[in-house]
Amino acid sequence: MLIDNKKRQNVIKTRNDPENAKFYDRWFAKRGVLELYDCEKDPAQLHNPANHPDHNIVNQLRSRLIRYFETTKDPGFTDQACKIR
Repeated sequence: MLIDNKKRQNVIKTRNDPENAKFYDRWFAKRGVLELYDCEKDPAQLHNPANHPDHNIVNQLRSRLIRYFETTKDPGFTDQACKIR
């Protein structure tokens, strides 16, 4: 979602307003390491299920990706640690 400077300034000015606090938190506050959004159900990307302990979606997606790499014998994938010289 692109925001122009006028919208950005309005969000900053009204950050203590309960209706606008969620936008301030989304655009300016510190966020978790992982971000994953359902863009159809949450187009404003306000709810990040990746950081919710009840959701196992990140582990499920990671497992699917690893299986895909193994199945396709992706040369960039290895379960061995990288050696840095």
